Amino acid sequence: MDLGNVFEVHLAGGSDLFGFYNDSHADLTPAAVWDLAYEYLPRLPELRSVVFEFHASAIGRLGVPAIVEELGRIRRIVDTAAPVGALA
Repeated sequence: MDLGNVFEVHLAGGSDLFGFYNDSHADLTPAAVWDLAYEYLPRLPELRSVVFEFHASAIGRLGVPAIVEELGRIRRIVDTAAPVGALA
């Protein structure tokens, strides 16, 4: 894939359903996904947006502080790793 064609990245957590990972947006972003974000975000020259996706029904279980921390972590990655001109 040409990384220059990536304009937006979505981060999300999921859940196990009958032994299969379900992209349910019902949890915080897993460590393995964060590892990929740290590795690839700096390599996306046209990146304009990073989104944390979560289902509204998960707010009570996740808690607002955890959601705010997730957004802060995204901001810190963007602030330190975004290519020049990206995510202005």
